[in-house]
Amino acid sequence: MEKNKGKITKTKREEQLLEQIKNLYIGFRKNYIKMYYNKGMAKAKYHRPTWALHDNQILAHIRQKETIGIFAGQIFSKFICFDVDSPELKLSKHTTKALVVLLNHDYNISLDDIHVSFSGKKGYHVEIFLDEFIESNKMEHFYFDVLNNLGKLSEKVEIELRPLHTVGLKLPLSIHKQTNKYCHFVDNQTLRKKQILKITFYQLNQ
Repeated sequence: MEKNKGKITKTKREEQLLEQIKNLYIGFRKNYIKMYYNKGMAKAKYHRPTWALHDNQILAHIRQKETIGIFAGQIFSKFICFDVDSPELKLSKHTTKALVVLLNHDYNISLDDIHVSFSGKKGYHVEIFLDEFIESNKMEHFYFDVLNNLGKLSEKVEIELRPLHTVGLKLPLSIHKQTNKYCHFVDNQTLRKKQILKITFYQLNQ
């Protein structure tokens, strides 16, 4: 009995989600962020714990007890995210769909390799998970090239590159602390909620 003292028991589904999040998102553990919201606040905020990210925090995120976000390393990132946001959900949807089409048609990225999740408020995260780490400067070059080809956006729409070493990205599969909405994955064309079945890695050198 003593051997199990302090050990957190996980269900098979939790084990699967934990490994999936680690494989897809976690490339830097030294810093991470936690979302919080108190009644009366204009919007949810983040704070940065002084300790490194542990699997227990990721598990608490999956269990919707905490909502955490991660950073890229100083030089490399494990994935690329286009963080689409607008005060109007309709505009976010329109921009997200246009972005997916552009990545697919102009950059020959398979729809199977373009993954979209709902941010929990009025935005979407369009993500490409990579089979190897990408240098931050190459990621930024790709981001600006995509924005340039996407054309002029509505003044109410913002697309930011995430994750950065200095700016974190909230992970999906937990609750947005302000809206209390679940940050689920969606179909990358209809933006309707979908279950995670299989997430593929884009081959950088294909």
